[in-house]
Formats: sequence, structure tokens, C-alpha cells
Amino acid sequence: MIKYPRLYRISCQQKQLIQQLGSHTDAGWEWNFIWRRPLFDNEVDMADGFLGDIARTVIQPHRGDNWVWKADPNGQYSTQTTYNMLMGESTDENLDGVFDEL
Repeated sequence: MIKYPRLYRISCQQKQLIQQLGSHTDAGWEWNFIWRRPLFDNEVDMADGFLGDIARTVIQPHRGDNWVWKADPNGQYSTQTTYNMLMGESTDENLDGVFDEL
């Protein structure tokens, strides 16, 4: 939604879970995106970029979708890890622009 807002706006699947956006086949995971209309040429390039980004994601068929808080090793949100992250103490990731989003 944030990185590809135009694709998100024309998606018919905005509120769906990952498991509803594709299926496992003998060849592996296959995405099944549904658009409100055919993609324009520049949107096809965006879709290629999007597919390249999500190709690195491993889809695990027997695990449900869940949120993971990356600022804490156990994946659980806490105000302490949030404070540490905001103070720049608990993450090695490049956070340029993240605080603008907050």
C-alpha cells in the first residue's frame, strides 16, 4: 500500500490475507492478483517491481498470517522496544524516513 499506492488503489483485494491472494501448486506459490481494470503500461512496470519485491518472501502454507514486531527478537510489541527503537538503541536497520511516517 505504501510502496505501490497506485497498484493498491486498483486492487480488488485490499483487505485480504496473504492466503487469499494465491495458492500453492506443485511448482510452489502462485499469486492470483485481481485488478479492477487492465493495467496500463507504466503499471505493468510497477507490477513487475512489486512481484520482484515479493518473490523474496517465503509463503508457508501451514502457518497463519500474523504481525511481527521486528524491533524485538521475540516479535512481540512493547512500549519499551518502541522507546528503544525511537531512541536508536535497538535496531540495526536504516530508518531514514520511518519517523516521517509515524
